[in-house]
Amino acid sequence: MPVAVKRVVFSGLADQPAFTAQRQQVLLEAELNARLAHPNVVATYAYHFAPSTTTSQVT
Repeated sequence: MPVAVKRVVFSGLADQPAFTAQRQQVLLEAELNARLAHPNVVATYAYHFAPSTTTSQVT
């Protein structure tokens, strides 16, 4: 079964307001995508948040 994985990396520290706003936006997007059912939209079956274990960045 084909799958798609979306990884979102937040900038800033967890106690900063901008980080909280980013996290809320991503959570809302994940919740909305999980409710969608359309042949042209990849289904969202699950989502979770986890702290990053690396400090490297992709450029």
